[in-house]
Amino acid sequence: MLINCIKKYFFKKKTLVISNYSKDSSRLDIGIGTEFTESELIIYDGKIKIGNYCWFSLRNQIISNHSVLIGNYCIVARDVYISDTNEHPLNKHMRRKQTLDLLKIGISPDRNESLGAPVIIGNDVWIGERAIILKGVNIGDGCVIAAGSVVTKSFPSNCVIGGNPARLIKNIET
Repeated sequence: MLINCIKKYFFKKKTLVISNYSKDSSRLDIGIGTEFTESELIIYDGKIKIGNYCWFSLRNQIISNHSVLIGNYCIVARDVYISDTNEHPLNKHMRRKQTLDLLKIGISPDRNESLGAPVIIGNDVWIGERAIILKGVNIGDGCVIAAGSVVTKSFPSNCVIGGNPARLIKNIET
């Protein structure tokens, strides 16, 4: 059962919930000076690595069944969702079986039956409020992701991206 692997950590009266279903502590690496406010990290069979001096505002969620890597000095506004997995299979029969297994006999879904790909977020990235970053995305250093963006593809360093789906808004002069 999954219930026994949830841990809460407190950073200056701010809560970080870590659900490490792999039970392997080496799958989570949080750099020095990084702070969270009411955020959740969910690790299935993947890993989450967050660099130094990152700041996560309220109610962020990071889900990994593969790999989520976040660089140094990143700012993540409130209600941001980052996931390297669909979490559920596309096949409706498999989804139904997994749902019934969970509801009737308590067997958790096999996250490896869903599609996924690593997420890489570079250094000095600012992710705006309620942005969504999905599987297989690589965000270059120094990018700014506009609030409410849905990022489904990769972007190079030093650019502003936004929209649904996200697109290049402009390059940032460095």
